[in-house]
Amino acid sequence: MTSNSNVPPSILIVEDSPLHARILMTMLGDIGIPDYKVGSVPQLSDALALIERWQPDCILLDLTLPDASGLEAVEAIVAVVPEVPVIVVSSHDDPQIALDAVRAGAQEFMLKWPSDSVAFGSLVSLALARRMATESPTEASPAAS
Repeated sequence: MTSNSNVPPSILIVEDSPLHARILMTMLGDIGIPDYKVGSVPQLSDALALIERWQPDCILLDLTLPDASGLEAVEAIVAVVPEVPVIVVSSHDDPQIALDAVRAGAQEFMLKWPSDSVAFGSLVSLALARRMATESPTEASPAAS
């Protein structure tokens, strides 16, 4: 993410269902962030190839993809871009899966349905704020002589 506040954040949606990807894009618009640069790919290999050319500021990741299952996708993405927050968006309502996803490197976990746009907006905003905080240069004070 660039430190230029005029550049909108970028979000990559990794979701094999075109309908679910469109719903996530619509939810991003509904929470008042239509200026975000949003990309969507249907499988992990596409996401990894895109990440090489365009590093998003946040990744929304489905756990069930045609070329990755379960935590494989989380682990693969975190290995390539550990500084980019990953929000797992899953239809699995299992606390153990959520815990395992976070242990694998995801920053957040949310259920696809029922979707709460306010909670979704909070998760995305917090993930982006954390990303910006880790990229903000810290100014070290000069050592006293």
